[in-house]
This record gives sequence, structure tokens and C-alpha cells, in this order.
Amino acid sequence: MISVGDLIKLYDAVQSATNAEEQRRRASELDDAIERGIVELFDDPKYPRRRRSFGVIRKTFGGYFDAKPDQLRGHLIRVGAKWVKGDKEDALWHMPKEASNDQKQKSRNFVGLAFVVLAAILIILGTIGLFGLYPFGDSTPDIERWLRRD
Repeated sequence: MISVGDLIKLYDAVQSATNAEEQRRRASELDDAIERGIVELFDDPKYPRRRRSFGVIRKTFGGYFDAKPDQLRGHLIRVGAKWVKGDKEDALWHMPKEASNDQKQKSRNFVGLAFVVLAAILIILGTIGLFGLYPFGDSTPDIERWLRRD
């Protein structure tokens, strides 16, 4: 589970970003960390019904969302949690098992995609070097050597 200190560090990193692109990237890292924490909370085997009150969810983040509960609700909705009526008319949040699996699958898909892109780049570079289109380690390109062959 992500600690409050880690959330604050990520938040500070977003605020100290030097340009808009860096700020978007760091804000995305913060959002991902929060959403992973929410999924971990609902995946706790001590609570097989996968239901939590909003107050318990908010306390899990150590008061980080005390001033911004709507932001926490937005994160809950993004990870697939749904609002349900609990016992004694209390409102509870429930995360279906499929929703947490979808969230985990998204992070696995990203890692898989990054691996495929890296492999494709290496294959392309290897092919270019294999056919002599670009002589790695040689400072004189083939076309210049061919033109000097008078």
C-alpha cells in the first residue's frame, strides 16, 4: 500500500515540474500510485466482500484526501469501484473482482507493449547493421566509399 509520505513526495514532484509535459507525466504517476493503492485496499483477503466505506478508504490514504473528497471519488470510479447501499443505510464502495483484474491487466499490457517496442527497435537496428545500410562502428558511410572508387 502506498504511504502518505510517498503520496506527498509524488504531489510535490508534480508541483515542482519545470514544464507542462513533465507536470503531466508526474501527475500521471501520482494518479497511478493512488489507483494501485485503491486496488490493493479492495484486494485485501480479510474483506472478501470487497466493500469499504468512504471514510475507511479516505483514512487509508492518511488524510491526503480530507480536503478533496471528490478527487478520491473520481479515482474510485476510474478503477471500477461502484457505490452501493450498505447495512443500516450506510453508503459503501464495492469493487467487482473483474474491475481490479482489469486494472492489473492494464499495467501488464503497458509493460508488454514497452517490451514489444524495444524488441522492434533492436530488430530494426540489427537489420540495418546486418545488411550494411549503416555500418556500425565505421565512421565512413558506404555511399562515400562507393563514390571514391573511381
